[in-house]
Amino acid sequence: MSLCGVRPEGFGPSSTLSSPLPTTCFTDTILIPLPTWLLLLSLPPLFLLTRRTLYPSHKSNSETKRSWTLTISIIAYYFLILVNILMLTLELVRLSMINFGVGLLPFEYIGLLVGAYLHFSNGIGGRIMGWRWSNTGVLWVGGLVVNVVKVVGLAKEGGVREGKYPLSDQITDVAVSAGVFGVIAILEGWLWVLGRRGNAERVGKEGMGSVCSGEEEMGLRVAPIGGVR
Repeated sequence: MSLCGVRPEGFGPSSTLSSPLPTTCFTDTILIPLPTWLLLLSLPPLFLLTRRTLYPSHKSNSETKRSWTLTISIIAYYFLILVNILMLTLELVRLSMINFGVGLLPFEYIGLLVGAYLHFSNGIGGRIMGWRWSNTGVLWVGGLVVNVVKVVGLAKEGGVREGKYPLSDQITDVAVSAGVFGVIAILEGWLWVLGRRGNAERVGKEGMGSVCSGEEEMGLRVAPIGGVR
């Protein structure tokens, strides 16, 4: 089976049904996987840049006390990634049922899993500088943009596709995925804010602890002198 099966238009970027947007085959083969490609291509340079830079040690989330806000946000983050994995699976299955082919849509699985792992490992233990910007700006916002383009293109086709996968159902599925990408991008930024706030509080407490321990040590040194009279 070809990449796009029996779709009404071929691979070519120029579409007569959804002009000026590209064909659905081009969208599913080139545009939808594009954020994943860009993310993967950005990681090696970021890794090399990080090795040339002095960076602080990164504690894992398990080593720091979590607030309820942070915990709920993290759960929502991974849950939404799972939702998009399921939405992608649903679209792949239903496209296969009508012999429309799936293009390179399965490649999106890699992006979702890599994005989740980068977040879970905090940029693989801090070894990838700027990983959160790549996740947010390239993968999540990029996923939102390309899926919005796909929704608009499907809507512009204007035809009526019934059967096992009606056109209206596909538009709904892709629109949901686009919305989820947008919410994940917002959560990524929110978790960054919470993480910065938590690190600042932790550093402040460690600083106060160092001051207190220093004062106690000086007190211990002075005590014997004061005791001899």
